Amino acid sequence: MENRIHKQLISKKKCHMLRTAAGPYQLLEGLFHGMIGHYNMYVDGWLHRKVSDSNILLLSEPEIQKPPTRFKFTQDLTKCASIIFDGDQAIKWRELLELKHEEHRSETFPYMSMRLLRAWDRGQAVLHTFADDLESFFW
Repeated sequence: MENRIHKQLISKKKCHMLRTAAGPYQLLEGLFHGMIGHYNMYVDGWLHRKVSDSNILLLSEPEIQKPPTRFKFTQDLTKCASIIFDGDQAIKWRELLELKHEEHRSETFPYMSMRLLRAWDRGQAVLHTFADDLESFFW
């Protein structure tokens, strides 16, 4: 059994669920900004492990932030339109190799990568990776 600590975040930011996007542009922008947030978590040493439509919130009023990554092509992307949250399954990815491969699923079932689903179906232990999280954005 995993040892978890329950935490809550209280914020003044007004947000709404990704599924309430006003149209395709807002939906894709929200997903893209969620991916940038996920990447930034990864750069900071964290793997989310539970990406789903319920874990990306659209900001009611986009905010101006510092450029999201070190990549040159993102230097003009200062508008933040969504946030990724619910990191209760997040883990320091550098510690993954020290742990036993997971025998339980750590994501919301419909958003799991095909690799994780196949391993879970076969009862195989598997190491959750950045690529598994990234695939979850497309489901």
